[in-house]
Amino acid sequence: MAVVTLSTVPHPPLWRDVPSVTLDDETLRLRKAKVLANMLQRGLDTLIVYADKEHGGNFEYLTGFIPRFEEALLVLHRDGEAALVLGNENLKLAGYARLENRVIHAPWFSLPNQPMDTRKTLAQLLQEAGVAAEKKYRPGGLEALYRRGG
Repeated sequence: MAVVTLSTVPHPPLWRDVPSVTLDDETLRLRKAKVLANMLQRGLDTLIVYADKEHGGNFEYLTGFIPRFEEALLVLHRDGEAALVLGNENLKLAGYARLENRVIHAPWFSLPNQPMDTRKTLAQLLQEAGVAAEKKYRPGGLEALYRRGG
């Protein structure tokens, strides 16, 4: 049988002299320009980025926020137009996004037991976001845009 011993340990160090880093608008503008340039180089019309709490880094890279507790899509077109497909709780965050966007409400991206009133399908919402069958898309993360041959 294992023995558990409770002991006192020192507190972890605090790093009070480390300045916080704030990403300014220019940084976010450069990120978007870099992504758009890579899309153009690869002949992509639209990039669709999925996000949730555990997989929000690529979404945050361009928008400045991670959709907490819900799912979301960023639909970025090669002309720079962006649409955010958001659930109920994240609708309010679109106005704080660091990327000019238009909002498309997808209530079923919300948590269970939230209002789910919609007659639209995901395909219809993607059409509203400018996704059309004849264009070339790359769903997934931004890292694939920067890989050689990706």
